[in-house]
Amino acid sequence: MRAGWATLVAIVAVTVIAIVRGLQYGVWAKGEPGPGLFPLLASLLIVAAAPAVALEMRRPPAAAPEKKDESVPTPGTLATYIAVALAWPLLLVPLGYAPASLLALLVLLLRGGVGWMLSIIIAAAAVGASYLLFHTLLEVPLPAAGWI
Repeated sequence: MRAGWATLVAIVAVTVIAIVRGLQYGVWAKGEPGPGLFPLLASLLIVAAAPAVALEMRRPPAAAPEKKDESVPTPGTLATYIAVALAWPLLLVPLGYAPASLLALLVLLLRGGVGWMLSIIIAAAAVGASYLLFHTLLEVPLPAAGWI
């Protein structure tokens, strides 16, 4: 239990440092996002979640029903995650951001045991939301397909 609290305190401490550094980098410059905006936003989300995590850690653990079919991480799962982490950047140029990201998320979700339909929905929503955020709202140039 103490390890959990120590970890939470360490994460919050590192996050506070990231907030300070993000502010030092600048969050807005010349009418567009500065280099410190994304680290600042991510850090603020982590700090905002910390009280909920602390409350959850105070709750007594619920008695878990016995399951005989528990998912146990395997070397194959690790190999899949590593393969996706290595392949995704290489697929960005030939496929473009959206197809490469959709493919990577689908592989990760399916390997994690999520069904096909839910995997497609989650991956499409995540890629669509990230595309809208970065490409449309923040006007960050994302890799386009090399074959178009």
